[in-house]
Amino acid sequence: VWTGKRKWALFLILVPWFWFYTGSRTLANTLEASLTTIALSYFPWYGESTGYLWPAAICCFLRPTAAVIWLPLSLYHLRKSRQNVLELILKRFVLIGLLVAGLGIAIDTYWHGQLIVTPYEFLKYNIFNNIGSFYGSHPWHWYFTVGLPTVLGINTLPFIFGVMETVRKSEKYPVSKQLLITIFLTLVVLSAVEHKEFRFVSSLLPLCLYVITDALSRWSYRASRTMLWTTALVILVGNVLPAWYLSTVHQKGPIELMPKLREIAQEYRDEREHQANILFLMPCHSTPYYSHIHQNVTMRFLTCEPNLEKKEQYKDEADRFFEDPVHWINSHIPVHPLTALPTHVVMFDPLAENISVFLRNYRLLHRIEHAE
Repeated sequence: VWTGKRKWALFLILVPWFWFYTGSRTLANTLEASLTTIALSYFPWYGESTGYLWPAAICCFLRPTAAVIWLPLSLYHLRKSRQNVLELILKRFVLIGLLVAGLGIAIDTYWHGQLIVTPYEFLKYNIFNNIGSFYGSHPWHWYFTVGLPTVLGINTLPFIFGVMETVRKSEKYPVSKQLLITIFLTLVVLSAVEHKEFRFVSSLLPLCLYVITDALSRWSYRASRTMLWTTALVILVGNVLPAWYLSTVHQKGPIELMPKLREIAQEYRDEREHQANILFLMPCHSTPYYSHIHQNVTMRFLTCEPNLEKKEQYKDEADRFFEDPVHWINSHIPVHPLTALPTHVVMFDPLAENISVFLRNYRLLHRIEHAE
């Protein structure tokens, strides 16, 4: 039967559509969510262990905004600990923080070639200079009304149930109570930043899942077997369907393109005895890149760097291209000799009519359905 936290915890951590959709992506947020989950598993809710500080410190170094999650949890730890607070701070919090920061700075400096403090650079560009707003702004309530509910999906319903149960019987749910405080404070702080994305709250997912687990495990002891299995089935189907659709149907073209492009590049090299030169005339980052090609080929895509120099009326390369594709091509693509042209061009169909003269140098090799 579906009773006990372990079964609900295992079930709920396996089925979230958002983890299935983003978990395989090489995003810092994915690593942040994983480290958060690991750190939470070591958190001393009922003990004195400080082992969680290691993954938490690494998490905060990689994504300084993770400190918003770990500050209230660390304060909770200090408040409930029976150890000397000052000694705990100096010997564990400060020491582990300095060791992780020192190692992180050393690694980043080595590969960067000069001294660099990555967390400072992260805060300087993303928070102080607010360059994220270049990629879009959202209203202050977006994380509460759109962001977190979307990440949770169907799990929003049991999460609301968990919130209500925790608020009504907070003495029975001390862990969920602290996690809800952490979730709320994190959403409030993140809401102060103009640019918002779903992935920015992915680290809150394990906290939300615990709140759900805590509430459902208690409810399951008094629910009927039919209600238990119905609830589990609804949660399962409600996660599997979006996971399947978004991972296999929605905007599938760019993923299906890359194996074919790899094959085309290989055939071109075998026939011409030199490497292909591929030009992507698409919004930046529309497709995977070398991680899927596995060929020694030259590739170029339209860039979309933020306005780091704070120029007035700034437009990135992709925006300039789509404003006037013909002018951009004439300015950036050499046409004499013809061998200087890219050997292959990748683009979406609607663009073809606008650059038809340029495309006379090419023939259609392959067409892929982008979305259904």
